[in-house]
Parts: sequence; structure tokens; C-alpha cells
Amino acid sequence: MKKLLICFALAAFLTGSAFAAGPTLTAPNDGTALCLGSHYNIAWTYTGSTHIRLALRQNGTAVGTIALDLPATQHSYDWTVGKLANGTSVSPGTGFIVRVKTIDDANHDDSDNPFVIKNCVVVDPHKYMLAQKLICRFPGPGCPGCPPEFDLNKLREQIGNPTENLRLVLLKNGVQILELGSFGKGRGLLPNSVKGKLSEADLGLLKNGKAQFALGLLGADNKLRGTYGLQVQ
Repeated sequence: MKKLLICFALAAFLTGSAFAAGPTLTAPNDGTALCLGSHYNIAWTYTGSTHIRLALRQNGTAVGTIALDLPATQHSYDWTVGKLANGTSVSPGTGFIVRVKTIDDANHDDSDNPFVIKNCVVVDPHKYMLAQKLICRFPGPGCPGCPPEFDLNKLREQIGNPTENLRLVLLKNGVQILELGSFGKGRGLLPNSVKGKLSEADLGLLKNGKAQFALGLLGADNKLRGTYGLQVQ
């Protein structure tokens, strides 16, 4: 009976040790798209007391180490997306996963689904916020090939004569597709309106509301000072 109790105790100890041996990654797991240079909380659960490492992999191949030595009980890490522990950054791409592993590399867990790292436009929320939508006018039936016109009067009233160089751009789903002009630093006010020649495909998307279009003001640092929704007429 004594031997039996010892066996049960040993089995319970081994089971508990096995359970505690491996960390479990909880984020990123959903195959999301992450913006290069943004902040993202990598998260994990772990019942052990050792330290862990975080590694980045792409399409089954090791890319580099994200964090070398973290307390396992910390359970999260504020990652500057794409940045590795050696100070370098990866290029945008698909098929990335994060691997959390024990410090001795004996146990690990990976993202359930691969994610994308992409270039995103960074918005500076401290400048040029405009509540109203800017008007986008399409030409009449007599001019089927004429470009749409973007009314900038509300924007002109708000920002006046900018003290920095600004570029007015057209965004589709957050990605720049067209530059509409440059303004500021002695170049004068924004005009009353600008026209932008779009492809037939983008014209159809804009007219029918099938994609998210907006105007944006880019500073010399390539950061957006504001984005402005469009009201199609």
C-alpha cells in the first residue's frame, strides 16, 4: 500500500511538472495584421517559475529573437512590431508567428495562425482634427472621363496658412494612392478644391462606397497630421 501511495504521488508530481513545463502563447493568435513600428502586447500564460524567450519566425524559418530573458510571470511584453532584440527590424511581409519558449529551449508554443506585418501610415492625433467630412464631387454625365473634385474649404478655414510643409494625399483603406498637392511654409493656403485622376476601378469604388477613402495631410516626417472622411456628391 505504501509503494502504491508513493507511485501515485510520483505520478502526480510528474504530471504537475509536465503541465508547468510549457508556456502557452495567447497573443498574437488570430492572424491579425500588425503595423510595423506600432506597439503590440505579446501575451502568454505559464505556471512555471523560470524565465522565457520570445522569438519571431516567418514561414517556418527563424527570423530572430524579440526578447532574450523575460520573467515568465510577467505574462506580456510590449513589442515594437518588427523590432528584434539586436536592434534591427524586419521588413514587412506575411507568414510571421511569435514563439514563446523556456529559457533552456526545452518547451515552446507558437502563434495559432500566422500574421502580417505591414507598413501603415502613422497618425499624429495632436494636429488638424476636423469633425466634418469633406465634399467629393463627381462630374456630370457630359464629362464621363473627368476626375472627381475634392472641396477643401472646410479644411482651409481650419488650418489657415500652415507653418510646415504639408502634402495632401488620397488614402484608400488607409494606404496612400495619390498625391494631390504640397502646401505650407510660404506656399500659401490650401486651394478651394483639388482634382485627382483615379483609375476606373478606384473611381467605381469611391462612387459606390465599396472602399474607405479619405484625404490626409502628411508632414515632412511622413506622418499624418490628420485624415478627413469624404462625402460623395
